[in-house]
Amino acid sequence: MIIRLQKIGFAVNNVTETWNLFRTLFGFEGYQEPPDETAGIERAVSLPFQNDCELYLMESRQTASPVAGFLAEKGPGLERLTFLTDDIHQDYERICQAGIPVVGDKIVTDNFGKRLFIGREQAFGMTIELTQTNYPVRFGTYRNPNGILGVQHIGTACLDIQAVSKKFETILGKPMLGIRSDQHEGEQYDGWIETGNDHLILHPTQSWGENARVKHFIEAKGEGLEHISIEVADIRAAVRRVTSSGAAIHDHKIYTNREDGFEAFIFPEYTTGMTVELIEPHPDSRYYRHFRG
Repeated sequence: MIIRLQKIGFAVNNVTETWNLFRTLFGFEGYQEPPDETAGIERAVSLPFQNDCELYLMESRQTASPVAGFLAEKGPGLERLTFLTDDIHQDYERICQAGIPVVGDKIVTDNFGKRLFIGREQAFGMTIELTQTNYPVRFGTYRNPNGILGVQHIGTACLDIQAVSKKFETILGKPMLGIRSDQHEGEQYDGWIETGNDHLILHPTQSWGENARVKHFIEAKGEGLEHISIEVADIRAAVRRVTSSGAAIHDHKIYTNREDGFEAFIFPEYTTGMTVELIEPHPDSRYYRHFRG
């Protein structure tokens, strides 16, 4: 069974540059990770969030690695999701019985534990990794003091939300919930999938509006992980920090008319390749933290 999301994999050209930038923009601390020979990741840094997951910066120049292939094809961006499981053999059987190929058709055992990978061509443009590990994951020491409460959601750009719902339920054993059809002037379907983390969802989105960010993303890069949404205690303070560091927010404003909360977007040219949404949820929105600390 899937326990929770562990890592949000961000493929970058230079780990050190992105780490320094995220420290400046958001105040992130973090730590260097060892190379991951199985995945072909030569340099990595983890930036932990309070809700027990981390933004995992990945650098690779190994031609055969999925990360290097992603960078060559699409440029820097969100390349993978890694989930912790308590029974990887059961997951493997469920996935294989559904006819979804696993990379190498096997579970890999290495220094990180037991792992299986589902390639981008099978998972709507993203790599999915399931890991059963025997070592403790370091979260308690690393906390962000700058008003960041955690990752609130991970946006997935898709062409067919029903197909995504069906396949993700097979891979993760978790159904999609609350599909909405009334967003962005009725030109968007979206839903959410629980991850097991506190106040964190996967947020698949199908959009056909001419000015829709998701539609433009698919036209440029195809389906895949499109943005992360970082929940903040005070969006005005978070935006001031970002803009004082030299980055701009989209439309130079905080959106105050959105159903899920006050929102501001930092586009990929300011983050080395990934859209970041800042969100301060409304008290009546679905994932408001009644304990704001």
